Amino acid sequence: MSSRFLQQPLPATQYPFFAGMHGAGMDPYSSFDNYMSQGIPAMPGGMLATNTATPAHQQCPPCSAAYTLGHNCHHQQQQQHQQQQQHYQRQNHQLNLQHHQHQYQWPSGPSIAGNQWDAYPQQEATCQRLPQAADAGFELGASVEVWSNSSQQWCQGRIERILSANMVTASFVGLNGVVMHKQISVSHGMRGEIRLPQRNQSCERPMLAMEVVVDSECDVFFPIVKQKKVFKISRRACHGDDLPLSIEEHCSSAVNSGRFQKNPRASEVANTIVQTAMLMATSVAEEFSDCYDREWQPQYNPLAQLFNATDSQTVATKFVELSQEVGRILAAQPSLNEVSVPAKIYGDIHGHFRDMLLLLHSYGFPNASASRSMFGSNKTFNLIFNGDWCDRGAHQLEVVALVLALKAVYPNQVFLNRGNHEDPHQNQHMKSVGFLAQCRHRLGEALGNNVFHQIHRTFEFLPLGTLIDNMILVVHGGIGDGLWDLDLLRHYRRPASMDEIQQDPALYNILWSDPIPDKDADPDEIFGVHDSPRDGHQHMIITFGKDCTDAFCERNNLEMIVRSHQAFRRGCGYEVMHGGRCMRVFSARDYESMGNDGAVLSVEAGKRKAGMPHHLVVRPQVVS
Repeated sequence: MSSRFLQQPLPATQYPFFAGMHGAGMDPYSSFDNYMSQGIPAMPGGMLATNTATPAHQQCPPCSAAYTLGHNCHHQQQQQHQQQQQHYQRQNHQLNLQHHQHQYQWPSGPSIAGNQWDAYPQQEATCQRLPQAADAGFELGASVEVWSNSSQQWCQGRIERILSANMVTASFVGLNGVVMHKQISVSHGMRGEIRLPQRNQSCERPMLAMEVVVDSECDVFFPIVKQKKVFKISRRACHGDDLPLSIEEHCSSAVNSGRFQKNPRASEVANTIVQTAMLMATSVAEEFSDCYDREWQPQYNPLAQLFNATDSQTVATKFVELSQEVGRILAAQPSLNEVSVPAKIYGDIHGHFRDMLLLLHSYGFPNASASRSMFGSNKTFNLIFNGDWCDRGAHQLEVVALVLALKAVYPNQVFLNRGNHEDPHQNQHMKSVGFLAQCRHRLGEALGNNVFHQIHRTFEFLPLGTLIDNMILVVHGGIGDGLWDLDLLRHYRRPASMDEIQQDPALYNILWSDPIPDKDADPDEIFGVHDSPRDGHQHMIITFGKDCTDAFCERNNLEMIVRSHQAFRRGCGYEVMHGGRCMRVFSARDYESMGNDGAVLSVEAGKRKAGMPHHLVVRPQVVS
């Protein structure tokens, strides 16, 4: 018996039973049970398998040296090193300028409808007219009208640059005479944000500019002072000058505390974990001092407390039962989660259990705390966990246990997306900080191996995406080249191993791809599809530009992509890019000692007004 499991569990608290839960405790799903009956496989040996195919040979023009795909000669290595140094110099210069400025305060500058944006510098027109843009009448220097999301009106402007066949840069005069620049797709026709001046033209807002807007405010909880404050969203997290920000209406930050309501259709293990986590979250929020998850040393063993156990054998047995319970629920639900608002989206947690508890305490547990909607009624919300719950963090087993327990207790309110770290090969590749190593360290080798493989059998039934109100698609990584539609996710066959996912480039990039940022990037590289350094430029993982995001959203009738997958030094936990059509959320604080905040995104329906379509408002909620 391990000494780490000898602590006494938290005192039990009596709560009223809840008999009105529906949709949980469904009958065993035959395919899942058949799959589980195959037995636990033997431990795979070695590291992540490598491709044994002979790579194609190429030749370096400067030195005529032959090299293989993914391995550069010294000329190309030197060129890449210079490009990286220039990027790091630009990044460090920006960070130094903002070092003494609070990241949630807006910088001084010209005020535009409540937003304080710096005027974008004039750009010299360097591209020639392209056929597609010309066919639409958008020639270099042509007079146009541009929709301003800040002032919510059409503004006079002109075409400054033609970036590609369907992307242009237009300048226009905003409020107070400030000249703004905006990159716009010209392929949206009458629904777009740019048009040619005409007599008696409607002054109504374009549909594309209104379906989903980002709240211009955010909530920030400071654990060290135990206070929650409202700030303007961080300008460092906003890419571009004319994002669709909601100035007049905001999501409510009110969270009404509630008692745990047991689900009689869920297992006792799942109910106990959720109830205990609520007590632990309150305790963590009231701790005298704040600390990061890796520094957290509570007087009790969190894993033992969650399972109400004193030995590793009991924990392992209950973990397997919980995993099988959730596997049956996932197998019986669709391959694409489709949910309504209000909803909250969690990003990468990576074993940061204390941060997860702080976020749940500050912004609500499902069903136990009700978020007040814009219409003034108390309404429970859906909760979306967007993958990457394990690897690197100190409390990976606790995070996975709570995520699974929440799904078991609230099967129709909690929705899970698979991330690139819900992969046994990746967990092995992380070695000592990986999920496999922590299972063995915390539970012993034999029990740890059993729990590890059982959890991954459940992970193979995880969906790859969640659709919110048919407007927002939530995926872990990105859209890749974007040349696919939502039926790919709807017809995604499960169970699916990561080896099987890797055979489909579209599915693989949903887990691994990244968007190209709008700022601090080469203007010639911010459009289209490019190789990603994540796989050593071996053409499997890609990055995608704003034009790919626009085209994908237009083809699938979407308004926004929400993704996770990336943390940045001193980051805010969220990011708005690609003209407001792509947002990032990351929930683990100080990930890899980056000093970043953790955040969730709250999505609510906007107020209905005459002549205004149904729209959603997305509000960042942060733990600093």
